[in-house]
Amino acid sequence: MILGGLSSSGTVTLNGATSVSFPDGVQRADVSLTNGSLVDVTSVNGGTIAINGANFDMSASALQAELTSGAGIPDAVAGNITINAQGNSNLSDRSLIANDVETGAIGNGGLIELTTSALTITGGSRVQSCYIQLR
Repeated sequence: MILGGLSSSGTVTLNGATSVSFPDGVQRADVSLTNGSLVDVTSVNGGTIAINGANFDMSASALQAELTSGAGIPDAVAGNITINAQGNSNLSDRSLIANDVETGAIGNGGLIELTTSALTITGGSRVQSCYIQLR
């Protein structure tokens, strides 16, 4: 899942099914997730979330790229969450960015990569990566 945009004319290039390239010198548009928005690529072998924007704001919303309990493949990897905001990033109102290996899953968690000028986390929001191993 790739979210992003440009605030003026330009060409966004698709690089296969999992990435895009934004042109140099063209201002990106803001990206906002609000009112319970959910971007969920949870699966038995991980999906990827990439966000590219000028500013990134989340309010009462979630990004999840988790490895589910049905994952029984030792080499399975949860997808990565990559946020590239040229300006500020704000998480508010219990927003969640999560990349977890759920209870009962076998495999590895993915990465959470945040590139931003400033990150503000308020109102019970969180960024988490959890792995629980049962014996």
